[in-house]
Amino acid sequence: MQHSKVKAAVKTVCLVLSLLLVFSGFHQVFRFKYTDGIYGMDRFYALEPNTVDVLNLGSSHMFVDVNPAVLWEDYGISSFNLGGSSQPLWNTYYYLKEALKTQTPKLLVLESFGASLPFEYSDPGNIIKNISALKPSANKLAALQVSVPEGEWLGYGLEFIQYHSRYKQLAKADFMGTGVAENPQLFLPVDENWMGGMTFLAVSPFEPVSIPASDARSPLLPKTEEYYRKIIELAQSEQIPILIFTSPYFWYSEKQSLYHEAAGIAEEYGVPFLNFNEDYAKTMDWSTDFADVGHMSYLGSEKFSHMLAGYLHVQYTLPDRRGDTDYAAWEENAAFYRAALENHSLTSISDVETYLNTLVALPETYLIFLSLDGNYMASPYDLRAGLEKLGVPRVDSGTPGAWVHSGGALVTGFHGSGPYRWSSAEENDDLTVDQTGLYCNRTNYKKVADGLNVLVYNRKTATVADTVGFSAPAGAAPVR
Repeated sequence: MQHSKVKAAVKTVCLVLSLLLVFSGFHQVFRFKYTDGIYGMDRFYALEPNTVDVLNLGSSHMFVDVNPAVLWEDYGISSFNLGGSSQPLWNTYYYLKEALKTQTPKLLVLESFGASLPFEYSDPGNIIKNISALKPSANKLAALQVSVPEGEWLGYGLEFIQYHSRYKQLAKADFMGTGVAENPQLFLPVDENWMGGMTFLAVSPFEPVSIPASDARSPLLPKTEEYYRKIIELAQSEQIPILIFTSPYFWYSEKQSLYHEAAGIAEEYGVPFLNFNEDYAKTMDWSTDFADVGHMSYLGSEKFSHMLAGYLHVQYTLPDRRGDTDYAAWEENAAFYRAALENHSLTSISDVETYLNTLVALPETYLIFLSLDGNYMASPYDLRAGLEKLGVPRVDSGTPGAWVHSGGALVTGFHGSGPYRWSSAEENDDLTVDQTGLYCNRTNYKKVADGLNVLVYNRKTATVADTVGFSAPAGAAPVR
């Protein structure tokens, strides 16, 4: 009898453990992994303890405008952007409390957009982005209670209610556990060493906006002011210096008096407050530096990050971690950022000769697939001569062919109508060239029937950097 009870208990325990394992796997795949509020906290948890010297906090005005890769490249600053979209200051406060469980930063940098937000509760999407990544704890419970109206706690506390039906939205990144932007075509991709900076690829020219000369102050919302003060007081109780700044953006003048109030409160605590809006017309280029009315483009972010890095270097004693193997993740993040930016630069080239010259200079981390197809001889630009720069032997007039190039040399090549086939199994992707086209994961990226087709794969970023066809009948115009 006793044996039967033990056997039944063991079966029950095994069943419970099995169900927990199944649910854990379900949770890891189905949970949201947005880079503007969830994947950043995932990455933060993965960092080695006490490696973040500068913790950057706030909304997208922080994590889009400030690039940790630039701070690292300039001065070896190991920084991390920890925030969420339209993050209210109560969420920033609980993010800070969570961060201090594993990190002891030498400086906190708070972007102040959250002080200007006009609401007591975020919209549902941003509530999810700002609380769901927190690990179960008393801190997360407190964040939930202040972020969500009381009658809605259960719906946000049991997260599977939010994501259980998103099976139609599942993508490769969900199974790999990597972050993805809500609109990935607008941002550079990220990797497993990401330090929280989102890079906006759009460039939107604007007319300069004049900032009125005013010292007027308007009170912050009581809830906002409460948590603004709590952030400052928590930093000071932990004896961590804090710098507060306002990032440049177009709607500033509408909320200028709120930022003046935030600056005044900071002054009460002896905390420096930098308002980059009051003087940013002298430092920013309105025609190139913004992606939209609220965020900087990758060009503006680079410029602004260089400026901020220089200020931090002069005003604070921060170690240069470059060359320290304990901080290799920051070096990898910077290298990935540069590689991803190089990918983007390819997509902006429209002239075939310039494009081929650029391919010649790419490092060996790139795998370049090329094919001459159909009536490519109709091109006014000599495509065969252009390919010779990449080591491709000149084929007979009108003869089709395909080649693979990497690191300044040909890997393989074929000419004639085929059949032929060459494949490369990369870390996350399968690449193939045959007589029918250029493939990544069985998707054919052949763009034109008559002309030159190109697929460029970057092994560093593990992504297709660019696919383009130069149409011979259209004067070698690019087709993407």
